[in-house]
Amino acid sequence: RSDEPGAPFPLVREAAANPQFILACAIKFADVGHALKPFDQHHRWSQLVTEEFWKIGDREKSLGVPVSFLCDRNVDTDMAKS
Repeated sequence: RSDEPGAPFPLVREAAANPQFILACAIKFADVGHALKPFDQHHRWSQLVTEEFWKIGDREKSLGVPVSFLCDRNVDTDMAKS
């Protein structure tokens, strides 16, 4: 119906019906939003995230558990292709 809130926009309807949808979108945007920043800021943020992943992998190795995806600094060295 054209008189429903957000009628021509399905995402607006979904958001009105499901507040968790808004939260999921906000988390996703926060996760990938750095790609919209100037390149030097985006590049630095990517380096920080990569180092964080590698530290997680280092800890997993020290505990003797399988290393998570993208967390092995000896394998996952080309983050641009990941």
